[in-house]
Amino acid sequence: MLGLGVREYVALGALVLALVLGWVFFDPTSTEGDTGGPVATISLGDTVTPTPPATATPVPVHVVEPPQEQWLVTYYEQSASGSDYRSGEGFVAGLDFDIPDRPFPDFKPDAWSMKASNRVEAAAGENRFRLQVDGAVKVWVDDKLVAEAANGDKPQDLEVDFDHKGGAATVLIEVRDTGGPVRLRWER
Repeated sequence: MLGLGVREYVALGALVLALVLGWVFFDPTSTEGDTGGPVATISLGDTVTPTPPATATPVPVHVVEPPQEQWLVTYYEQSASGSDYRSGEGFVAGLDFDIPDRPFPDFKPDAWSMKASNRVEAAAGENRFRLQVDGAVKVWVDDKLVAEAANGDKPQDLEVDFDHKGGAATVLIEVRDTGGPVRLRWER
């Protein structure tokens, strides 16, 4: 049997059919399904140049001048139970305190604090003033705590930043003697 049998003809027919189907499905120039409308193309679009991020414009900061009026300074002693009680108060022309040990001879060292309050003129927006402090300090503006610093080994500059609607603002500064000298100075 040298001739082709049924199995060979079936195998050749399946091979031809596979080639035809492959050509139809894999031919990129095939127009089957063409409706005559526009041909869809894939485009990545125009070359887009990235826009650099906007540079933040710095917010102008108003430097608050020291008040011209006298400061009300109140001194507190710490009792044996740890509570504070008012021991004295008075008015001073400016904030420039350098107290090496205690403000009065009858105060115990490292067991007292003082609060200084006054009104300042604040601009609308961001405001700033600078204090030089030695001791634990807290600063309130209009009853809002805006700055706080622990007692350091040496005097430190404390920048006090606060937002305000503009006009008069009440500043309250508390300095607590936790060891060593106490300094409170309004810096220009």
